[in-house]
Amino acid sequence: MNRSMRVSFVLVGAFLVGLPACTSGPRTFPVKGTVMYNGKPVPKGTVLFTPMNGGSTATGEINEDGTYRLTTYKPGDGACVGEYRVVIMAMEGPLQGDPPIAPPPIIPDKYSSLALSDLKATVQEGDNVCDFTLVGSTKKPTAPKEEGKEKWR
Repeated sequence: MNRSMRVSFVLVGAFLVGLPACTSGPRTFPVKGTVMYNGKPVPKGTVLFTPMNGGSTATGEINEDGTYRLTTYKPGDGACVGEYRVVIMAMEGPLQGDPPIAPPPIIPDKYSSLALSDLKATVQEGDNVCDFTLVGSTKKPTAPKEEGKEKWR
């Protein structure tokens, strides 16, 4: 066998070994769970798992019974192994108006912000269950009014 033929075999072999890694993303594992607030299932919304060390975000729609199942690359495939910050967005209804205005949240605002949410999850090999029990109020704090005085003057 001449040198160019050996080089060709090596290149074809390297290509075939690397091909599976190029045709699919990192391995994912099933993740499901339930989102509860005030002792009741959150009936609608979206759960987002954002990886702490980079990578693809996994999302899941919340069902009427508060359950969700994550998707990263294809429906229901789950999430990659790792540590995640979790954000949950749940509103009373769809966006309305032009320009669109978000309806009031049905869970505390802090859970809808990556900067404020204290929710975390770990995804491991195998099946994963990540349940979340949300606490706090959806009411906005208001500044106390002083009788007979205008503020900011």
